[in-house]
Amino acid sequence: MKSNRGTLFFIYIAFFVLSSHAVYAQGAEDKLGTWLFFNNKSRLTEKFTLNTTFQLRDYEFFDNLQQHFALLGLRYEVSRKVHVMLAGNYIETKSFVKGEQERVSHERRLVQQLGVNGSLGRLQLNHRFRIEERWLSAPGSDDFESRYRQWLWLRMPLNHSKMEANTFFLSAYDEIFLNFQDDVFGQNRLFGGFGYQIDKNVRVETGYFKNHFRGRNFERIIFMLFIQTDLRKIFHQS
Repeated sequence: MKSNRGTLFFIYIAFFVLSSHAVYAQGAEDKLGTWLFFNNKSRLTEKFTLNTTFQLRDYEFFDNLQQHFALLGLRYEVSRKVHVMLAGNYIETKSFVKGEQERVSHERRLVQQLGVNGSLGRLQLNHRFRIEERWLSAPGSDDFESRYRQWLWLRMPLNHSKMEANTFFLSAYDEIFLNFQDDVFGQNRLFGGFGYQIDKNVRVETGYFKNHFRGRNFERIIFMLFIQTDLRKIFHQS
C-alpha cells in the first residue's frame, strides 16, 4: 500500500512538472540552453562531509556560456536523515546579447542549509531549506541581497525496490526562491527527467528544466553527475 501511494505521488508531481511547459510557454526565452552539473560529497569523518559543486550554464544548447558556478561547503550529519551545511558560493555571469560589448557580473554567497531525507514507499524524498546572503558586483554597481530557497527532489526507482547499484529511476524536483527585499517572489525551478544509479557512489541524471522568473522563462536540458568519495582512511593514516 505504501509503495502504491509513493508511486501515485510521484506520478502527480511528474505530471505537474511536465505540464508546466504549457503554463509558462507564452513569452518564454526562445533558446534551449544546457546546464552541466557536477557534485562531489567527500566523507571526512563519520559526521562531517566536504560538499563540492561545479556548474557550467549555457544560454543555448552547448553554446554561449552564461555562468560559471562553484560551491564549497562543510556538511554535518545530525542524524541519518538530517544534515546542516555552511558553504561559500561563487558565480560569474556573462551577458546574453551577442554582438554587443560583453558585460560580466560576479556574485559571492554565504549559504546556510538544512536538509531532510525521507521516503514514501519506494519514493525517495530530499527536502532542502537554504538561506543565502549575496554580494553582487556588476559594472558600475555593487549590491547586497538575501533570500530563502525551498527545494523538494523526488526519485522513483524503476527496476529495483530501492536506489541501489544498476538502478534506473525517474526524477523530479521543484524549488522556489523568495527574497527578503523588494518583490518577494524571486524565481521557481521545475525539473523532470530520469537517471541511472551506477553503483552506491556514482549516479547520473538528465532531464528538462524550466526556470521561471517574474516575466521571464528559460528552458534548459540538465546533465548531472553525482560522486561520493570516502576520505576517512586517508585522514586516519595521516
